[in-house]
Amino acid sequence: MTDVLWAAGNTTNYNRIFKAQFGSVFARDYGNAATALLPTFTPFTSDGLAIDFARLATLGFINLGSCSSNGIKFNPKFTTSEVDVWQTRMPVRSDVETDQDSLTVEFMEATAAVDAIYNDTPLTGRPADGSIGYNIVKAGVTPLFPRQIIVIGVDQQAGVEEYSAVTYAMAKRDKATGQSWDPKNPVMSAYDPVSYIDPFSGLARIFSRGGPGWVNSGGTTGAVGTPVAAAQSGDKATLTFTPPQTGSGAYTYTVQETTGGNTTAVSSGNVTVTSSSSNSVVLTVSGLTTGSAYTFTVTATSTTNGSAATSAPSNSITATS
Repeated sequence: MTDVLWAAGNTTNYNRIFKAQFGSVFARDYGNAATALLPTFTPFTSDGLAIDFARLATLGFINLGSCSSNGIKFNPKFTTSEVDVWQTRMPVRSDVETDQDSLTVEFMEATAAVDAIYNDTPLTGRPADGSIGYNIVKAGVTPLFPRQIIVIGVDQQAGVEEYSAVTYAMAKRDKATGQSWDPKNPVMSAYDPVSYIDPFSGLARIFSRGGPGWVNSGGTTGAVGTPVAAAQSGDKATLTFTPPQTGSGAYTYTVQETTGGNTTAVSSGNVTVTSSSSNSVVLTVSGLTTGSAYTFTVTATSTTNGSAATSAPSNSITATS
C-alpha cells in the first residue's frame, strides 16, 4: 500500500463554493389541482443554462422585485422523538416528529403584488400599479391565503452565473412582522411563508440547481448526434453533427474511421473543426484513400472533467480525389 499525503489526495474544489450574491423571489396564488407541480419542475430552461423567465410568467409567477440586502433566511424545523429502554442508555428508536421549512424575506418595492403578499390577499385580481382609488381591503376574518413560492439565488464567478432555487409547492404565512415608516430607511414588507404538502401533487419543497457554472462543473457528457458524412474532393469528408446539449461545458472532438472492416482513430492532425455552434459542429477529416468506403464516429470529451460520449456511426461515403 502506498501512502498518499493529504495535499496529493485532497479533492477540494473551491470553485464549488456557492454564494447567493443576488436573487429573485417569485410567487403565484395556489390553485389546487390547477397549479400542482410535477417532481420534475424546475425554474430553469430545458438545457439548465438559464432562468426561464418567459415560462415562469406564462405560469403566472410574479417577480416580487427588490429584496433587502439580508437576502433570504431559510428556517428549517426538524425534530425527532426517541425511544429509550431500561437496558441501555442509548436510544433504540428515533422517528421524525416535525419536518417543515420556512423562509424570511423583506420586500422593498411599493407595488400591488408586494402589498397583496404582505396583507395576505390574492395576487390574482389585485389593482394595477398606479391605479386611481387604490385600496387593499382585508376582510374581518383573515384566512391563511396559500401561495406557491420560488426563490432563486444567483452566484457569479468570472462572469459565469450559477443558480440555486427553492420552490414551495404550497406555502402559507407563518407570522406578521410590522413595518417601520421613518425618514431614514425604506419601508420593508416582511414575508414569512411556511411550506406545506400540496395535497394534489404530494410535494412540499423542490430544490434545483442550474446555470452555466453548474452545468459546466461536472456530470456526464451528453449524447453526440449521429454525424452526417459527406465526401469532399481531395480525399476528405465533412462530418456534421449536434454537439452534446448537457454535461460539462466545452468539448474537444476526436474521430474514429471504419474502412474495410477495420476501425482506427484518425490522427488529430487530420481533423479540423470547420465550424462550431451550440446547435451544430462540422469537422473536416482528411487523409482518406481514394475509392475506399468509410463510416465515422465522433467522440466528445469534456475539457472540464474529462467525461466523454461517442456517437453512433455515420452514413457511409466513398473518398474521392
